[in-house]
Amino acid sequence: MNTSEKAYALYKEIIDTKSAQTLWMIRLGEIFKKIRDEKLYKHLDSECTTFQEFTATPEIGYQKSTVYSFIKISEVFIEKWEVTPETLCSIGHRRLQMLLPLIDGDPEEWLGRAQTWSDKDFINAVREAKGRPPMPDLPGSTALDTSGYDEYVKSHPCILHPKRTSERAHFPRTVKMGGKLTIPLCRECHAVYHDIGVDTFFSIYKVQIGKYFENLIAHIFKEDK
Repeated sequence: MNTSEKAYALYKEIIDTKSAQTLWMIRLGEIFKKIRDEKLYKHLDSECTTFQEFTATPEIGYQKSTVYSFIKISEVFIEKWEVTPETLCSIGHRRLQMLLPLIDGDPEEWLGRAQTWSDKDFINAVREAKGRPPMPDLPGSTALDTSGYDEYVKSHPCILHPKRTSERAHFPRTVKMGGKLTIPLCRECHAVYHDIGVDTFFSIYKVQIGKYFENLIAHIFKEDK
């Protein structure tokens, strides 16, 4: 297999995997809906008394908002509008979520947009339909001047362990986002940050991280006075 063939094979695998991911999300929505509507969770060994307790069990472990997103997609696109799984796979779960508040307008038009429009054009169309302004255009250069901020991070202890010295963890784990924005984490937290991923890490420690950014904003205003 030459380089071009390898590249295409991996590209095809990404497309197929993305479609499979959308299919299992749709199927999860159907299953969760049935368990919720028929209160089948009460008949399991977990002894859950509510649907929310069931979805939060270690074996399931989905956030409430995620589960209801799966269910809503199944209700709207599969049951109400009878959209084919092939069409849903070509759109993808993220865009389907964005369409949920708008689908009563003109489903065919919105489904067509979701299949063919670029990310920016599609997002701006959704925002316009919701009465929101378009996404701001990026300036010619996206590089950030983080020199002053770097000094702040260097002098700041770990966000989660204030008694520990910190090292700079790239946020969001990359230097390719236009600059070198970092957050202060001790070596142990930095390792966990890489192990579980930025989304999970920020979801679990959102209170502590939010407090850090509150203090940062206060520091910036103090410096400006």
